[in-house]
Amino acid sequence: GSSEWGYAWVPMCGPIVGGVLAAGLQVLVS
Repeated sequence: GSSEWGYAWVPMCGPIVGGVLAAGLQVLVS
């Protein structure tokens, strides 16, 4: 049901969000 879509974005957007956060952290640190 709708509960499946509650976590469907995690495996799809998880790595993308992590990459953006990592890139932003590098910019702030450097």
